[in-house]
Amino acid sequence: MILGREPENEAVVAEQVAGFGDLKSLRNGFLHSTEFLRQAVSLIGPEPVIPELQAEQPIDVACSPEQLKRLLASVEATWSQLGKEEPYWSVLTSDRYRSENFSQNEDKYWSTGIVDVRRMKAWLERNGVASTARQRCLEYGCGTGRVTHWLAREFRQVTGCDISQAHLDLAQRAISSRIEPSQEVDFFHVRNLKSLDRLPEFEFLFSFIVLQHNPPPVITYILDKLLARLAEGGIAFFQLPTYWKYYTFTTQAYLSRKAAVAGTDSQMEMHVVPQRYIFEIARRHGCKVLEVQPDGMASSREIVSHTFLLRKSS
Repeated sequence: MILGREPENEAVVAEQVAGFGDLKSLRNGFLHSTEFLRQAVSLIGPEPVIPELQAEQPIDVACSPEQLKRLLASVEATWSQLGKEEPYWSVLTSDRYRSENFSQNEDKYWSTGIVDVRRMKAWLERNGVASTARQRCLEYGCGTGRVTHWLAREFRQVTGCDISQAHLDLAQRAISSRIEPSQEVDFFHVRNLKSLDRLPEFEFLFSFIVLQHNPPPVITYILDKLLARLAEGGIAFFQLPTYWKYYTFTTQAYLSRKAAVAGTDSQMEMHVVPQRYIFEIARRHGCKVLEVQPDGMASSREIVSHTFLLRKSS
């Protein structure tokens, strides 16, 4: 009734029942699934949600080191699987980029990254940010390199990092034919939490439609580590969903559900971190907020997503 179709098979039914535990959790899981959200615009009406009069639901943005390790491992498993099965669709969730359709839409896919770079340049210009040509850019969540090769035209060096080795392998193969010999691009695999401490220092952070696919404690941990590696005077340009009506996140409940469906759940997830936590991390690292704007990059009109532009103090 919710998704408008029959379950794939009895095994899927058993996995969902075991994973959610009660009817309310099962219903909420379906209502917040990526599949349902693709249909949501026509169901919830033409107007986006306005969060000003809404109460915030409980959201864990911190957890124990062991829980954090398990959360990141779950993200890695999901995206490694997506990287093997549907790498291009997992970056831009349009059927034209599914494996069976990709060859006839490949040129369109690789051209889309220029839109993100043009937007970046417009933000920098209106905020008086000087040329980035001599800077090193870290692209967190580079995926298959869709935006990476466009960023290479704007920066001295670009480091594309991702949690999925399968995506990185595709990015490395694609980049070689899409950049000039003078353009410098390398790649970094985020294997685990300690990997983030080994990131090189950089002057520019770029991350879009990436952080949102991590649970809130992972988002805040990653952002904290990235801003720690941002050089003095450096710029951070990134996007995050900051509000979702009825969204809640409890670390223990999430991990319990993941354990119940271990090895079978590779669905893309969407998560939220309220703005105040983003500002708190920025302050902790001496970053000034230059601009914040809603960006419409979430998959549902119930979700409010924002783009942030920060500058780290010299």
